Amino acid sequence: MKKYRVSIDLKNLAAIFFVLISIAGCQDNSNSDIRADSPKIVGDFPLKEHWRKDFDSELKAMALGSGMLITGIIDDDGAVIQAFDIATGSSLWKNVLPGNSIDIKIMVVDKSVYVIYAPKLFAMDLNTGDLIFETDIRASSGDEIAAFTDNHIFVIQISEGVYAYDRYTGKLSWQILVGRGNVNVFPAVIATRQLVYIIHGEYLKAVNERDGSLVWQRQIGFHGPAGYAGYRDGILYYSTSNIHYSSNNKIQEEAGTQILALDLGTNSQLWENELGNQGECMATENDGIITITTETIAMSDLKSGEKVWEYYIPLEVYCPPVIMEGVIYLKDFFTNQVIAMKQENGALLGRLDFEDSGWFGYKIPTDNLLSSIEPFPVLAFYSKNSVYVFK
Repeated sequence: MKKYRVSIDLKNLAAIFFVLISIAGCQDNSNSDIRADSPKIVGDFPLKEHWRKDFDSELKAMALGSGMLITGIIDDDGAVIQAFDIATGSSLWKNVLPGNSIDIKIMVVDKSVYVIYAPKLFAMDLNTGDLIFETDIRASSGDEIAAFTDNHIFVIQISEGVYAYDRYTGKLSWQILVGRGNVNVFPAVIATRQLVYIIHGEYLKAVNERDGSLVWQRQIGFHGPAGYAGYRDGILYYSTSNIHYSSNNKIQEEAGTQILALDLGTNSQLWENELGNQGECMATENDGIITITTETIAMSDLKSGEKVWEYYIPLEVYCPPVIMEGVIYLKDFFTNQVIAMKQENGALLGRLDFEDSGWFGYKIPTDNLLSSIEPFPVLAFYSKNSVYVFK
């Protein structure tokens, strides 16, 4: 397949990106009504600070859904789960879950809040915080809630597999053991049939949503320990890595990464796009697929896979990015900023500067940069003991 080539040399694009950041740094549009310790708005950053909340302990997790922001911290009594109205910032309820884990994972699904606080899975009513169920799933601190359907919540347990739990009772319905390695899970209805797609190792498996029975599987190449995937409109987008075998026959990963598009209705590959560097993550929105590698950020056309633009990024970017109303938002670890770029052409719009050399200098899970359109478009993120909402 013919590859699309960017007409401007990537090194020049990187230089342009540096220049744009420098120019933006001279323009301070911070609002005088905002607290002195809030981030400064530099350049034409599209959003303004709406509200923030400070907590007694470091935030461990966050989720958005149905016009509410759910936060999780850990204190002496256990996991403190708290709900806030996204429009006003007012606290709606607070619930303390017993346990002694060091991590929390939260997902909002319809009118329920699901929490992994090892070793248990909890479900609470979104409006009241009342406990619906709690069940010991022998979870570890690294396990995560990966996806959901009308019937199930799917939990990925590290080095074990995918577990399907009843959304309303917490009972285990089925499990698929896959062992060590990165796992991605995507439920989808194809031709009126509800399937769950599991990517692990060199295989994509389609299993029945109700009982986990194997419907079909496809060898896709090495997904790799940093593999990622996305789903949109019946098309599965996933990464594979170039590999070679060492003298002792152990798999070693090379730098190259490919993004492939698979039509789940016909089980046929639509296109393949060579990224050229080790991939980190992807996001799909507005007919574009945004990919971040160890050196670049690029947008490709969803239908053809052809690159629309690509830039070197002089950043240590956390994944995944957020795309909202045609704007890409990135977290930059190295300069402690949140950066806004146009999805259309990759042009830099502006940034939030926290002016704190240690702001992002601790482990940040992938729930730290979230967006929602209810009740209006918002961007939410947290730092240490504070959560920020921008609109």
